[in-house]
Amino acid sequence: MTPGHPDEGCTTSNHIPNKEQIDRVTKLLELRLDHMQGYHDHKETMAHAALLVALAVAGFVLTSSEWPPKWVPPIYISAKWVALLGLTVVWLIIHWYLRWQLRNRRVAAQLDACLMNILRKWAVTQPSKDEINPATQGMEPPSGFTCLLDFFYPLEKAAVPIDEGLKGYPTAVVTEFAKTPTGALQAERVVSLANLLLFALAAARTLR
Repeated sequence: MTPGHPDEGCTTSNHIPNKEQIDRVTKLLELRLDHMQGYHDHKETMAHAALLVALAVAGFVLTSSEWPPKWVPPIYISAKWVALLGLTVVWLIIHWYLRWQLRNRRVAAQLDACLMNILRKWAVTQPSKDEINPATQGMEPPSGFTCLLDFFYPLEKAAVPIDEGLKGYPTAVVTEFAKTPTGALQAERVVSLANLLLFALAAARTLR
C-alpha cells in the first residue's frame, strides 16, 4: 500500500468511518435483525390466534339454533339490534387486536428486509461516515385519517416504524426502510378482509 492511500487515513477522514465504528454499528444491526425475526414470528402467531377467536365467534353465531339468544332483553328496541350491538363491540375489539398484531408483523418484516439489505451491502462495500451517523429524524407518523382507513383496509403508508421509532438509528437504516417493500402487506389484507367478512356473515345471521 502506497503512502497517502485513502485506506490509511480512514480513522481521521470525515467521510470514511474507522473499523471500530463500522463493527459497532454492524453488531447493533445484527442484534436488531435477530430480534426482529423472533418478533415477526410472535406477531404472526398472535394474529392467527385472534383470527381463530373470530372464527369461533362467527361459527357460534352462524350455527346457533337460537340467535339472538332468548336471554337478550328487548330494551326499547328489538333483541336483534341489542345482539348486533354486542356482537359489534366484541368484533371491534377482536379486529383492533388483529390489526395491531398484523401491522407490527408488517413493520417487523419490512425492518428485517431493510437490515438484511444494508448488511448485505456493507459486506462488500464499506459504508460511508454519513451512512452510519445517527439519524436526527425518523419517519413521520401517518395521519389519523390514514390510520382509520388502515383499520379496515391495510395501507402501505400507514406503517409505523417500530415502537421506539427510527431516530438515532444509522441514517442508512432510515433511508433503506422508506424504500423497502414487503410482501406481508398482501397477506395482511387477506386476513383483515376475511375477518370483516366473518363479521358481515355474523351480523346478517343476527338480523335475519
